[in-house]
Amino acid sequence: MEFTIKNFGPISEAVIDLSKDLIIITGENNSGKTFAANLIYSLFNQQYKIEDTELPKFDRLYEEDELMIDVDLLEYFKLNEREFKVQILQIFEKAIAKDFSINIDQIKDAKFNIQFNDYFKNAIQKVWSSEFRLIKDDDSYGDKITIDINKNIRSNILHFSIVHKDETSDFWDDYIQDCSSNVCFKALFNNTFIMSAERQGINLFTRDLTLYKTKIYDILTKLEIDTSSKLLGKLEENVGRYSKPVTDHIDFIAGLSSKNGQKTDFYDLVIDFEKEIMDGHIAVSEEGEIKFLTEGLELDTNSMSSTVKSLSSLMYYLKYKAKKGDFILIDEPELNLHQDNQVKLAKFLAKLTNMGIKILISTHSDYMIRVFNDLIMLNHIQTRDTSQASELANHNSYQANELLDHKNMAVYLFRKKKKVSAVHIDETGFAIDTIDDVVDHINKTSNEIYAEL
Repeated sequence: MEFTIKNFGPISEAVIDLSKDLIIITGENNSGKTFAANLIYSLFNQQYKIEDTELPKFDRLYEEDELMIDVDLLEYFKLNEREFKVQILQIFEKAIAKDFSINIDQIKDAKFNIQFNDYFKNAIQKVWSSEFRLIKDDDSYGDKITIDINKNIRSNILHFSIVHKDETSDFWDDYIQDCSSNVCFKALFNNTFIMSAERQGINLFTRDLTLYKTKIYDILTKLEIDTSSKLLGKLEENVGRYSKPVTDHIDFIAGLSSKNGQKTDFYDLVIDFEKEIMDGHIAVSEEGEIKFLTEGLELDTNSMSSTVKSLSSLMYYLKYKAKKGDFILIDEPELNLHQDNQVKLAKFLAKLTNMGIKILISTHSDYMIRVFNDLIMLNHIQTRDTSQASELANHNSYQANELLDHKNMAVYLFRKKKKVSAVHIDETGFAIDTIDDVVDHINKTSNEIYAEL
């Protein structure tokens, strides 16, 4: 799915391929990288709904009191692709001003577009890692209705099994349209988690902000002011207007609890990474406070290192919330990390990508880029000679589950007042001129000065 952005903030034009598993955006400061990441997050986080779609032809199979229907979702989407596109863009464009906390007049010249290409075809088969099943009992129509909806992985077919005495078709056509469109939207837009560059402050102050909000509510209650009135709404309207990524991250931190998460498929990987990069582990108290456990100590956010504060919410999300197919967006993942830890983080993100997490990062880190290039080259060598690739990987402290296929990656270079360019990427990796030029200039200057000593 290609997402086109025109005339939004510092972005004159950008076309970003969202079908890739690892997307890297880089470039100059104030060139629109954060704008692009936030727009993508906003695109994936709307309440999309479509009315009056067309269903493909399907058979109705009756067995006693059971009605069974199979809908080909790929065929359904092809029939309604234009309507999906129009509805998505309309809802998204209406939400932008609110999501960015800006006046709508500021974006009157902005234009957006999406092209699905083969994105839906690939997404619908892998959107669930296991069987999707929904059982619904509904007695609003008199007799009890039992609806069993399931879809297998690597299948386009949405199967309905309906037990109900009334076999009229009009109601079921509407119901099947509604279910089919909801499944299509779920396939198009993965669950997302975003880490903005403000994450350290969010992690540090969210609990206090929530406490102050509760105190204000208590004070209003004691003063016998009707808290159901518009007063609280006005307070929220005029205090703390942040963009959607920031407010969503605040809500995520405010809702943390040691009781609201089960271990995910990524738990063990994260535990190992935390030990390696932090020499400890992130935990959450029953009260929802982030804690850092290290060497027998339990530290709160005020006492944590900047590295721990920067990564804590991501670690918690991956350990207790993440699912395969999720889309994680990280603004400057290298924030506050020593170069050695930047290398470790790049390898960790590569492992997550290979485990089924979709990732977009905005980075200035030459170290992370070099690691990605190493992993791309090793992957290509492995296709030719597995033993040679294994030997090279071991010698250079890389692992087989970190290797990256460049065909599943996209890289974009942002420059001020210029069209965003897609960076060429192949089996040798990719080059970022704006970073390489600076590194080369520094090296050349240092060598010239050193030669005169």
